[in-house]
Amino acid sequence: MLYKINMKIIYPHSDEYVKSEGPGGYKREKKIIDISKFVEKLSFYHITIPKGKKSDGHYHPKSHELFYSLTPLKVRLNGTFYDLPSDTLIVTDPGDSHEFEAGETEIHYLAFMVPMNSDDKVMVS
Repeated sequence: MLYKINMKIIYPHSDEYVKSEGPGGYKREKKIIDISKFVEKLSFYHITIPKGKKSDGHYHPKSHELFYSLTPLKVRLNGTFYDLPSDTLIVTDPGDSHEFEAGETEIHYLAFMVPMNSDDKVMVS
C-alpha cells in the first residue's frame, strides 16, 4: 500500500540540502543529516493497528519518539486523547506516555525512536 506524504520537513541544521529533477521530470528535495553526531542508533517502524484494536500504553525514559500518521488516527498522549488527521507529525519527549487506537478502520503510522534503546520501554495502564 502506498501513501502520499504531503508534510514538509524543515531541519535547519542539515549537513546537506539538495534540490534536483529526475529524468522523468519528477522533483525532489533531499536533506542529509549526519545523526552520528547526536546518537549511535535510530529505529524506524511502520505500524499497522487493525480496526478495533489498540497499542499498549507506554513511555520511553531515555528516548524521543516521532510518529507520522499515514491515516487518520486516535492517540492518547500523557492521558489526553487526540483525533488526528493523516499527515500529522507527533513528537514525544522522554517520559511522554503514548497509546494508539484504531476505530472502525485500521490505522497506519511511522515511528522513529532516537536514540534507539531496546530496553527503554515502560508499560502504563
